[in-house]
Amino acid sequence: MFEDAADQGRVVETFLVESWTEHMRQHERVTEADRLLQEAVRRFDLSGSPKVTH
Repeated sequence: MFEDAADQGRVVETFLVESWTEHMRQHERVTEADRLLQEAVRRFDLSGSPKVTH
């Protein structure tokens, strides 16, 4: 996780997984506690939602 030096306030989080299949499995394994935590964190994002790219 790092802040983009060219775009103040933009934070970039990166992940490296073995395959696209593993990436998709990660989405399926979210626990209820994880989901609640993600919702709480997203409330701090004043733009409405994070921009996700792959």
